[in-house]
Amino acid sequence: RNLFYTIDQPPVKLININTEIFYDDAVKPTYDNQMKFMISELRNTNRSLYPWLIVAGHRPMYCSNSDNDKCTHWRNNVVRLSLEDIFLKYNVTLYLSGHEHSYERTCPVYNGECQSKYWNMSTFDHSDLMYPIKIVNGNAGCTEGLDGCQQVKPLWSIIRQIINGYGIVETNYTDLIYTSYAVDEKNKYAIDRLHIQQVNS
Repeated sequence: RNLFYTIDQPPVKLININTEIFYDDAVKPTYDNQMKFMISELRNTNRSLYPWLIVAGHRPMYCSNSDNDKCTHWRNNVVRLSLEDIFLKYNVTLYLSGHEHSYERTCPVYNGECQSKYWNMSTFDHSDLMYPIKIVNGNAGCTEGLDGCQQVKPLWSIIRQIINGYGIVETNYTDLIYTSYAVDEKNKYAIDRLHIQQVNS
């Protein structure tokens, strides 16, 4: 009945949200209901049971594609302005999105700034991770084709790939590993690997 819901699968809690509500004033009641639901889920998450808190939505907060989409204007992007402070407050681990037909991973980022010492890294200590990492994985394949990237890569963009592929999240109580794979007619191969560790567990 809703396009927002939670999947509880210890050690992961996944909250899926409907990002279209941020672009349509006609769905104000849905906006209010979703925000109350999401904040309640985030506030009441037992982080001992669910150390990995992931939010997923269709539209990205940040992207560096060349199509001039809303996420390329991240300073004024309504998804980022609506959600980033909330994700920071409740220590969301990852924000997964699509929409752009490409792959891109940010540093742990807030308001366009990478967390100190965690720029251009792929391995993180969970207890030290202050900002959520954003991943755009919209490259599964589409008749519209792939989206290109801006020539200059922003500092918060760690890796971006213009190739068909998919991502897999693997978790236990000490590790979260996100691997992005590229696929072509003959092969599958990893193009990015993110590893977050519970160092003191």
